[in-house]
Amino acid sequence: MKKAVITFTDYRNRPTQLTDEELSWFRSVVEKARRATGCTVDIIPYDHDLYIGKSRDALGCCITENPKNMLGEGVDTYITIDCYFIDECWRHEFLGDYLIAGDTLEKVLAHEIAHLTVWRHGKKHTALTERLLEQIQAA
Repeated sequence: MKKAVITFTDYRNRPTQLTDEELSWFRSVVEKARRATGCTVDIIPYDHDLYIGKSRDALGCCITENPKNMLGEGVDTYITIDCYFIDECWRHEFLGDYLIAGDTLEKVLAHEIAHLTVWRHGKKHTALTERLLEQIQAA
């Protein structure tokens, strides 16, 4: 499994890192989502600027070494959530800042958790994401 990376570059291109408050809030939302959905994989903060390709711009990524059997015995599967996005969501939640991405942390978590059973985007993935988000919000 990849190790959490809590450093990132802010909107002014300055190196920064998630605060203890942000990390505590992130972990509490993640645990709520995991309990509500039955998700068993690790969900960690990660600087998506370290990725190559389109994943650099993703708010969340479902990472696996085996997309056909992600939750199989011994398969390394986990979810990363971009640090910049975590900071943005925390600022929205506690300081009233505008959510540039337009998505909440709960919605992105539901989307990535849905990838654990429906890998490709489409009607099934969208429906599952919506159902998981409702479960998270009700928890």
